[in-house]
Amino acid sequence: MPIEESLRAIEELVAAGKVRYAGCSNHPGEKLSAALDAAAAAGLPAFVSLQPHHNLVHRREYEESLQALCVERKIGVIPYSPLAKGFLTGKYSKDGPKVKSQRSNGVKEYLNADGWAALDAIRAVAAAHGTTCSAVALAWQLAQPGITAPIVGANSAAQLADQLPALDLTLSEDDLGVLDAATRPYVGVEGVRPGG
Repeated sequence: MPIEESLRAIEELVAAGKVRYAGCSNHPGEKLSAALDAAAAAGLPAFVSLQPHHNLVHRREYEESLQALCVERKIGVIPYSPLAKGFLTGKYSKDGPKVKSQRSNGVKEYLNADGWAALDAIRAVAAAHGTTCSAVALAWQLAQPGITAPIVGANSAAQLADQLPALDLTLSEDDLGVLDAATRPYVGVEGVRPGG
């Protein structure tokens, strides 16, 4: 379906009062750019937000093709899975007991040398600040150019309490450097923090 057809459908929904603003999820950079250009050229409602998969151990996709575009076009970015299905909470250990969770099968891709190195760095930064691994992972994301707010989820008050300290945590350039160095395998070819 041509993008103009989709944008016209969005325009009808906006005109009917059923939609206030349109956003998209998991769009590659070229597709998002084309949609924004088509909307501008035709005077149609444009996407105002993007929901990408992005976190410390899933960086390449957003940072290589979307981040600069979203910053330039002022697109709100609300990433999902900011804690990598629970991996970045610190509850997984290389030699520890197996975690029993609905999402534990989904973290298998991180249970390797690169994932453990990332988690070790997160634990070190968390210890230095007297906070949780979840708070560090979320504060890191909030420090990234273009990120509006991560989409967080909690199944209990304890999980929410583990995440909320991120709101008051400001990571230093040294902290960000430690985390970026540890997650270099998850970044693009150059391995440099965007905006850093």
